[in-house]
Amino acid sequence: MMSNTILLLTILTALVLLVFTAQKILAQNKTILQNEREIANIQTAITQQKAEFEVELAQKIKGAKKRSNNMQRNVLKGQISEQFTPFIAEVKAGNAKLNARQKIIKQAIENGQVSFKELRIKYCENTESMTVLTSLNYTT
Repeated sequence: MMSNTILLLTILTALVLLVFTAQKILAQNKTILQNEREIANIQTAITQQKAEFEVELAQKIKGAKKRSNNMQRNVLKGQISEQFTPFIAEVKAGNAKLNARQKIIKQAIENGQVSFKELRIKYCENTESMTVLTSLNYTT
C-alpha cells in the first residue's frame, strides 16, 4: 500500500507540474500573439507612412518642376526683352518695379520733356501665350 501511495503522490506531483507547465506555455503563447499583433500594427503604420511620404514627395517634385519651369520662362522673357530693349527703351516683365534712373526718365516724360511708353509682357500659363500690355503714352 505504501508503494501505491508513493506512486500516487508521484503521479499527482507530475500532474501538478504538467498543469503549471501548460499554464506557463499558454501565457507565453498569449505574449507571442500580442507581440505578433503589435508587429502587424507597426508594419501597417510603416506602410501607411511610406505611402503618405511617396504622395508628399510626388507633390513636392511637381511643385519644384513648376517653379523651375516658371523661372525658366522668366529668364526667357528677360532674354527676349533684352533683345528688344535697344529698339524700344525700357521694358518690364511681371511685377518688376522701375529703378531710380527709370523713375527719373518717367518724371521727365511726365514734365513733357521726352516721350515714354511702358510695355509689360504677360505670360498665361493656362494657354501658354504671351501678350504685350502697354501703359499710357506720354509725349512732348
